[in-house]
Amino acid sequence: MSIEDQNIISHSFKLLNLLLDKDEQSVLKISLLKELNVSDADAKTLLLWQPKGNDLDGLQQLKKAIELLRTPNAARHWRQSNDTIKQVLQASSPTIQVLNKIMYTSLMVLCAERLKSLVSSPPSHKSHSPHSPHNRTKAQSKASTKKSVIELPNNPNNIWLAIGDETGNWDYETSTRNKLGLSIVFARLSDWQPVFSEMLKGRSIQAIMSSPLQQLPEFANKSNFHHSIDAMKLGKPSPELYQELNGNLNWLANHTHLSTMGLYTKNASQIWDHLDSSKDASSALGQCYGLLMASIMPFIEPSDCLLLGFDRRSESENNLAAQRAGQQLKTNINGRVLMDERTFHASLRNQFSQSLEKWKDKSFINRFDALSSQQLFKTYQLEKYGLPTAHDKAWPGLSDLGATILNQLHLGDSTFITQYEISDNVYFFNLKEVL
Repeated sequence: MSIEDQNIISHSFKLLNLLLDKDEQSVLKISLLKELNVSDADAKTLLLWQPKGNDLDGLQQLKKAIELLRTPNAARHWRQSNDTIKQVLQASSPTIQVLNKIMYTSLMVLCAERLKSLVSSPPSHKSHSPHSPHNRTKAQSKASTKKSVIELPNNPNNIWLAIGDETGNWDYETSTRNKLGLSIVFARLSDWQPVFSEMLKGRSIQAIMSSPLQQLPEFANKSNFHHSIDAMKLGKPSPELYQELNGNLNWLANHTHLSTMGLYTKNASQIWDHLDSSKDASSALGQCYGLLMASIMPFIEPSDCLLLGFDRRSESENNLAAQRAGQQLKTNINGRVLMDERTFHASLRNQFSQSLEKWKDKSFINRFDALSSQQLFKTYQLEKYGLPTAHDKAWPGLSDLGATILNQLHLGDSTFITQYEISDNVYFFNLKEVL
């Protein structure tokens, strides 16, 4: 699909999300309507519209049809989407006719082109004897090659995406008794899609998460994204800084579609003595992620899958695991080395599988994958779902926000948010509860 085609579908989807959200601010609707070159009269009609009854049903059907066009397996659904778009946008409602004027032609052209390509490409009838060299080679190749990725469902409602971040110093060499935590923010892909377009105090969430806190004093350290530690290092914050970070934390802690979950320990020896005796930070972190993800898996639908994206952390140059292996690792400008990702993955998957053994469901491991965020987005082409790219600083900003809530409630002073300000969508548990 061309970039132009993707933009048409993306803008249409965003517009429907805004129209279905009664609480959405008008400024965002106005901005999007300008991008779609909507006339002033039609824009006014849509801004005043409160869809009900058949109009509301039509919008929801239209949104589902466009969702199908945004999946990696879109080719399977073009006929279905084509019929739904025609049916909805040809309704007699005056306001639906405004939508018809905006998007009908573009969407129909896309559907027609795709349908034509499907019809003009009949399946191949070329066959081979089951005993031919062609089939023997193919069978041998299939037997010796395991899939490294899972197959995603067609519907983004059936795909859960979690982003993770840790808090505290996980290096065994310096944190044998430190306070440590790990959190994830997760939701269905269909719920992730509008998140970064949401507005908070006149700014989009994407803009907020991608930049430092605005109320930091001039002398403060300023990260190149929303990093709460920049404020937490200052001690008592100014009223303006408190209001800014408290507002951001409350936005996530009370979000109706994003859930935040994590585990923590106030004494890191619980990890080193009872969970990971290797004293390897990469291994310990992998096991803790495995525990977290396993706690979610049994409670999503059997047709759903779960993806985890994480940022590669750095470790002490003199970590014990590297010394035992006799490795001379390349350090970064801060004198630290990248985590051992192979060890991390092995520990995560092993812990994930062990934690789910009692459920006796062998499908779990085939519906779960964990990769570094950039690798995850590349492997599963997640940008196709209308999400910011993996390189967008909004992702680490948002995952850091989840870790900050955990840190504030269980590992430090509740300077910027308290237990009384969070919703049921936030849940953290002590590591000793699951060991």
